Amino acid sequence: MKNRLIVLIIAFCIFFGTIVSADSGLFTDVAISSWYKNAVSFVAEKGIMIGDQGKFRPDDYVTRAEMATIISKIYKDVESTEDKIINTIPTLLNNTVIICSENLYGSGVILNNNLILTANHVAIIDKVNISTYRNKKLEGVVIKRDVNDDLALIKFTSNIKFDKIALAERAQIGQTILSIGNPLGLNFNIIKGIICHTARYVKENDEYKNYMQININVNPGDSGGGIFDINGDLIGIIVKKICENEIKGYGYAIPYYRIKGFLLDIEQVPNN
Repeated sequence: MKNRLIVLIIAFCIFFGTIVSADSGLFTDVAISSWYKNAVSFVAEKGIMIGDQGKFRPDDYVTRAEMATIISKIYKDVESTEDKIINTIPTLLNNTVIICSENLYGSGVILNNNLILTANHVAIIDKVNISTYRNKKLEGVVIKRDVNDDLALIKFTSNIKFDKIALAERAQIGQTILSIGNPLGLNFNIIKGIICHTARYVKENDEYKNYMQININVNPGDSGGGIFDINGDLIGIIVKKICENEIKGYGYAIPYYRIKGFLLDIEQVPNN
C-alpha cells in the first residue's frame, strides 16, 4: 500500500505539482471531479507539501532533496497497522500472564513490575499462581477486588523487569484491537479484531451494566486477559461471553474508563 501511495504522489508531483483539494477549504485550484483529488487531500491533511501562500503550482520546481523529505514523511506518517502490531506484540506477550487459582485458569495483564490486573472471577482466592510468557513461575496476592465490576488487582514480587502498560485514553467503534489470552489451554493466544460497541448495556440481576463489546470469540481461559489498541495501550479486560448459539457469540470486556476508576487509589499505576 505504501509503495502504491508513493508512486501516486510522485506522479502527481511531476505532472500536476502539489495542489490541495477544494474540499479542504485551503485551496481552490483542484476540481472536485479530479481523479487525483483524494491523493491531493491526503497530502494536504498530512501537511507534507505546502507551497507559497498555501499553493504548489504545476510550474513550481520540486528538488530531489524535497522529494526525499516527502517520501520519508510518507513512510513515517503512513505506517501500516500490521507494522504497528508487529512492533507491539513482544511487549504484550511479556506482560500477559496465566493465572491459576484452585485449578481455575485465566489470564491477566502486568501493568508494571509488581501489579497484575485480571477479572475477579479468575482470582477466586487471595493467593494465586502465575506463569509468564517466559515460563517463569510466580506467586501473587490479591490486594483489591471489585465484585460489581469483576476486576481484581494482584501484587507480586519478581526480579524480572516488565514494561509499563498504560491505559488508553479513548476507544471507538470499528477500532482495531488485539486480545491475548489462554483460550482452552492455548497459551498466549493472539487475536486481532475490532470494537463492536464501546458501551453495550447488558442486564444482570435486575440492573444494566455497560461493557465493551468485541467481535473476538471468548473461550474459557480468556477471562482476565487484556484488550489492547495497536499501540499497546490497555482498552479493556475480558470478563464474559454472551452466546447466540453454540458456535457464535460475542466477547465483552470492562472498558478502560471503568478500569481507571478501579485503579484510582492505587499507587504506581501507569497512565498516559
